[in-house]
Amino acid sequence: MIHIRYSLHENHMTHLEVTGHSGSAEKGKDLICAAVSGIMFGLLNALDELTDVKKLSVKDNLIQIDVDKPSDKSDLLLSAGLIQLKTVWQSNKDFIEIKKLEV
Repeated sequence: MIHIRYSLHENHMTHLEVTGHSGSAEKGKDLICAAVSGIMFGLLNALDELTDVKKLSVKDNLIQIDVDKPSDKSDLLLSAGLIQLKTVWQSNKDFIEIKKLEV
């Protein structure tokens, strides 16, 4: 299962984390994982090029974003990314879990 966790602080998204694999198909043919990965790598690239967010981490089975100083741009990009992830989740609830973390 893909686990998506995010947190808000004073109406700003300060953390977004994606872990796991959907397991909906064999490795290399999993369209759910491909969709989530595409969204996340696009989001990472946009944050890197358009904002001051520098706490971007990609490891095996983990993508993590931490925002120390939220801005209008980081809020917009992270919100758009979360909306895209929720769109994939809508059709794949057996393979993706989205959870808002309390801060």
